[in-house]
Amino acid sequence: MHNAERPEKTLAMLGKYLSLAMLVPCGAVAGYWLGRLVSHWAHADWPQGVGVVLGVAAGVYKVLEELWRDTKRNERNGGRPSGGH
Repeated sequence: MHNAERPEKTLAMLGKYLSLAMLVPCGAVAGYWLGRLVSHWAHADWPQGVGVVLGVAAGVYKVLEELWRDTKRNERNGGRPSGGH
């Protein structure tokens, strides 16, 4: 018998990596809206740009953190992809 991955595991991995791909744009949008709130309160336009930059930076940081964690997990498993079982 061959070592084909189970469909549940493949779907779980797909969901995980699709959610990682959404972190950066969601961070940018969240930063923009928080920047708009601060802009309204401070009567300045620059907090929107700062919010977007910080949101993107936070999203990239979380993506890299998760990829680093997966790399370490794969090294511990002898190069096999990590999974629930």
